[in-house]
Amino acid sequence: LNWGLGHATRCIPIINELNKIHNVIIASSGRSLDLLKSNFPNNKFLAQLQQEVESNILPRPSDATLMRHYHTLLKAELEARLSSMPSS
Repeated sequence: LNWGLGHATRCIPIINELNKIHNVIIASSGRSLDLLKSNFPNNKFLAQLQQEVESNILPRPSDATLMRHYHTLLKAELEARLSSMPSS
């Protein structure tokens, strides 16, 4: 999820619009996380999601294998976390 500041910056207006009608939960890490937290102090954040997904994969796959399945793994972890959160 450390996609860089450019990606996070482009997400700001999208999150602003979504915040008008939804409770947006933001997943990020690194400097992008800092930027998004400063812009959205009232949103919930899933930090360290990327590191937890990668550290729970044993045995460690090759980079090529990981890249092929990376988004699927992140999506599964995100869905698991969201389903365990209390609804508001």
